[in-house]
Amino acid sequence: MCALLEHARSHDADSGFGPLDDRRRDEAAAATAALEHSLAPSSSASTTASAVYRPNEVGDAVAALSTPLAAGELAYAVASLLDQLYWPSFARDWLADRGTSFELGVGELYPIGEMRLMGNVGHSARPHRLSLPAGELAHVRRRPDDGVRVRVIGEYAPIIDRLAGSPPLGAAVLLPNESRSELNHPLNGMGPANSAAQQRTIEELLRRASEMGVDVAVLPELSVDEDIVRWLEQQWAESTDLPILFAGSAHLAEGGRRVNRSTVLLPGVGAAWCHDKFTVFEDRDGSREPIEPDEPCITLGCGRLVRVATLICKDALSADIARLVADLGVHLLAVPAMSRGLGDFSTAASLLIARSQGATVVANNPRVWNGAGRDHALLGQPVPDAGQRCVERQSDSAPDLGIARLGTGWER
Repeated sequence: MCALLEHARSHDADSGFGPLDDRRRDEAAAATAALEHSLAPSSSASTTASAVYRPNEVGDAVAALSTPLAAGELAYAVASLLDQLYWPSFARDWLADRGTSFELGVGELYPIGEMRLMGNVGHSARPHRLSLPAGELAHVRRRPDDGVRVRVIGEYAPIIDRLAGSPPLGAAVLLPNESRSELNHPLNGMGPANSAAQQRTIEELLRRASEMGVDVAVLPELSVDEDIVRWLEQQWAESTDLPILFAGSAHLAEGGRRVNRSTVLLPGVGAAWCHDKFTVFEDRDGSREPIEPDEPCITLGCGRLVRVATLICKDALSADIARLVADLGVHLLAVPAMSRGLGDFSTAASLLIARSQGATVVANNPRVWNGAGRDHALLGQPVPDAGQRCVERQSDSAPDLGIARLGTGWER
């Protein structure tokens, strides 16, 4: 299918990328209808989504077509139909053929699938795009040249795809700290002032979250340190009966520079991958977060059905980054944050909902900032009611635990 799209791009003047007149549109529809009948004579497109792609069979059916369409038009029409019929097969084979870890190249075509996270009204459906850029299809995107590296981790697909189960997905957001007095000053590498006490608090909150049967848990930015992360890694490596944990973030030194790093922990695996913050926080008084970021990089944890990613605080506030995450087909975005408010994060959550029907979970810390309580969690969820798509949560005290069900919102 990629070859068909490239062929269509090379014949852009006579491809389907521009508007077709009524006659050419009818001819394209007739050609794809004949091809669909040859490939799935007794099935509609909605029931052939699990069909197995057989190149020889498709090639014979295309060769048998009789149509006045130009080469580019025919290539685009055929690619569109194959995408409609066989996208699950393409997505599965793409991941299997690429290996366990790789980067998407600029201009590379990559598959995205339908939304597969279960809400309270069933699986969400990825919205139909009213217009597609040249060389893209409903389930095929093209990697832009935007200066952001995109890394794909495919070796944990069976664990990540558990999020596609039938019950509505449950998320826990942990709030371990009441005020900044429980945290070190940012210039000293902000983190818990009392590591042992913070670990006990996090352990209790995670125990309660696991008892609630959640699928994912998110800790806030800079709520952990290296010792706590190592302890969490050991717990998650030893047990398969735990949620996927986005383990907040910590300042640490690596290769002669300081980074703000979030670790993703998978049950039975431990540390699966990390994300380093690439957008430095600067306070109104000119104070700057003491990190030295590398080039922007987004990591996708890819299953056959589900894709997850994490960004740290200000990383998610860029509309360009949020749009890229959505176009990458991310189903669940976790954002550890330390912010005076969460209103700005609704932009990223709304973009994810609008462009890919993805869900966003933001965890904020501490509860009180400069004497005022603030939102400690935000849930972005693809629901029909616009007023419930981005829902914030406050707490009366900390430590506390917020529990949300996709499609329902905050339960507690």
